[in-house]
Amino acid sequence: MGFEGILVVDSGRDGFGTQRYLATGKERPHISKSKIAAHDDSEYLKLGESKFVAYTGWTGKRYLAFENLSYDLMVSLYDVDTQKGYGIRLFETKGLVAEVAKGVRSVASRRPNIEARVVGLQNKEDHGFLNGLLSLLSKEGIRLIEVDLFGEEVRHIAIDLKTGMSLNLLLEDRHYRPGELINKLTIDDFSRTLVKPKE
Repeated sequence: MGFEGILVVDSGRDGFGTQRYLATGKERPHISKSKIAAHDDSEYLKLGESKFVAYTGWTGKRYLAFENLSYDLMVSLYDVDTQKGYGIRLFETKGLVAEVAKGVRSVASRRPNIEARVVGLQNKEDHGFLNGLLSLLSKEGIRLIEVDLFGEEVRHIAIDLKTGMSLNLLLEDRHYRPGELINKLTIDDFSRTLVKPKE
């Protein structure tokens, strides 16, 4: 049983999206960036990318990593039985459900046991995509085991493909000081970083 039913109810309440919304079974542990970089263990996702990675042991990739999540959104899928993972990172959520559906097909085993996580966004951002995403997860029998949306902080996340756990990524190999993760970028400034200069 996941948080999909709870999120359906909560997303219809007044004030949803105006403050951080967190639904998870336990607090995320921390991991240092140097640890996941030590053996070229990580696959980083930039904005607009989606990736499929299967954990194959010490010679392959172990982590899906997402640095500086702010106004963008990350969705990850993890098949517990096969240690296959999929991640996508988007700002415009128009095609999100179709892309996640492709991701489901990439990780699904014969009898999939898939867990999903949804992380990102800042306060007052549009969350109209949630209904379509939750419908897809329900249709595919996928459990939503972590939701971390809105708020005023930047997030750095790693997904461990060996264990299936999500982790707070410590970029400077130390715990963050109070207020250090507050997002100082406006959505207009963030949008400008997405516009490619004319050649």
